[in-house]
Amino acid sequence: MTMDYKDLEKKKDADLDKTLKEKREAYKSFRFGMSGTKTRDVKGGRSLRKEIAQVLTEMNKRRIGQVRLDRYMEKSEDKKKNKRTLRGIVISGKMDKTVVVEVERYVKHPRYGKFVKIRKKYKAHVENDKKPEIGAKVLIEETRPISKDKHFKVIF
Repeated sequence: MTMDYKDLEKKKDADLDKTLKEKREAYKSFRFGMSGTKTRDVKGGRSLRKEIAQVLTEMNKRRIGQVRLDRYMEKSEDKKKNKRTLRGIVISGKMDKTVVVEVERYVKHPRYGKFVKIRKKYKAHVENDKKPEIGAKVLIEETRPISKDKHFKVIF
């Protein structure tokens, strides 16, 4: 007899743990209780595995629901942690409210193992009165897209 999802939803966490232990023990005795002989009751093992999966699914649903609730309760200040920050050198400042920053990084070559220098240029937004000079080392942070190519802002 298989369990019903509605019955599982009504159970408490401790009862779910107890049910899971019971089902796992029943499955273990089903598999290894025959002392090495082939099992004739294949459907019995299948139904036990299904019941174990149902209990685990319900436990994961509760855990994920709690995680989502915790994430919802976080303040918007904590969301800033996910933004990338890069360090580079200003190589052009001819545009209005924009500078071009070159970022260098070293990557190991997949075949030869030598570290290769990779340079990439990013356009970063700056305010008029805070524009850095060419050759200045700056820190840029990822933001929402400001234009087609510009999705970073300068944070000295």
